[in-house]
Amino acid sequence: MVIESLKLYLLNIQKSFKLDEFLFVLLMWLASRLVIVIGLQLIAPVMHFNPVSFSAIGQDTLQVKNFLPHPGWELFTHWDGEHYRNIINKGYTYNADLVYKGYTYISSQQYNIAFFPIYPLAVRSLMLIGIPFDIAGTIISNIVFLVMLLIFYPWINRMHGKSIARWTTAVMAWFPMSLFCSVTYTESFFLLLTVSTLICFESRQYIRASFFGALATATRPPGIVLIPALLLFTWVERRPLIAYLSAIVMAGGLIAFSLFCWGKFNEPFAFLLAQSGWPQPSWTGLLKNIFSPVLEVELQPYVYGITIAFLVINGLLYCFSNWGYMMSVIIVIPFIVYYTALLQITMPTIAIWLMWNFRKRMKPMLLIYGCCFLIFLALSGTKTSLHRHIYTIVPMSLALGILFSTHPRAGYISIGSFGCLLLFYSIRFAWWDWIA
Repeated sequence: MVIESLKLYLLNIQKSFKLDEFLFVLLMWLASRLVIVIGLQLIAPVMHFNPVSFSAIGQDTLQVKNFLPHPGWELFTHWDGEHYRNIINKGYTYNADLVYKGYTYISSQQYNIAFFPIYPLAVRSLMLIGIPFDIAGTIISNIVFLVMLLIFYPWINRMHGKSIARWTTAVMAWFPMSLFCSVTYTESFFLLLTVSTLICFESRQYIRASFFGALATATRPPGIVLIPALLLFTWVERRPLIAYLSAIVMAGGLIAFSLFCWGKFNEPFAFLLAQSGWPQPSWTGLLKNIFSPVLEVELQPYVYGITIAFLVINGLLYCFSNWGYMMSVIIVIPFIVYYTALLQITMPTIAIWLMWNFRKRMKPMLLIYGCCFLIFLALSGTKTSLHRHIYTIVPMSLALGILFSTHPRAGYISIGSFGCLLLFYSIRFAWWDWIA
């Protein structure tokens, strides 16, 4: 029944496509993924950086010592990919060894129970036919990302027209954080499941929405945002009781994982407690990281100064004219995406700014979902990967698509900047440098 329903769902999507639209989506996906492959496989191995060697607590579990990149599938599986490899090969691990430190309890190790099960299950299913982990994980992430774009484009096209649909798809494909949709991370799965859930719920296909939503809550912790967002949307639109039930049933994926943790580790919230193995910096610590280069004698302080000056100029221009839109995408966004420490502070601000300015042009469901997602990130305390999580907020990409459709020249420059940063991040990822 579920398989037949999925086939019908994909068939309806296929009918909504014209040939030129399909080719556009395919081109955006293929070109952006090619940039990642060039960065990982061609440029990174010939770069001359100091070999990576970790000494921080927990990072030794990744077994990376004096690493030098060489062309191969292994370059797609750094960071979280190694945890998923261990989950598939050795199973989940957890031990209740929390210690009190800094007014809170933290885990002394990074237990892989913190990673939700849908992605490793999908990779494992492909490995059953003899495909190695590195290849299976990379193939699944990229194919799922393509499917997501093919589902996403006609939905935006139906709501906002062809121009906005094209720009929004380009943003999703070329934004630097889309790197994580091609490596062994859950971004592509999470985007596919959340977009499918929102599409089905909007069209009142509540059984399908519940199915996709339950999978989303078993993919990543932010999947839980779908439940309050859709409950609030149901109340605003005064939808029937079945809509409330559909949103509540989406918690099934999270509940199932919690029951698994209870049975295996006698701790139903093991996945939540294990998150403390990845300590998060304070907001004051992030601010210190932003301004500390100013105290060093190097070129970087001047670049930081220019970036902050452009932020101030952009704010003044936005107050007095529409040129603030142009400055945001031409100068400010490329600059702040380049500097990770500054990005962790400014990207949430930009997401709020985008959704607020285009709130009247968005469907209420998307606006509510975006706001709930931002509230979740603020309450969760996630900071080191904040910009990666914000990329998966669909309304933010839509807002950028609306902005670029209004100012196409700024859009072309920004997409070009995103492409350069996507290449740069790919090279850094291959060298085991922390991106997000």
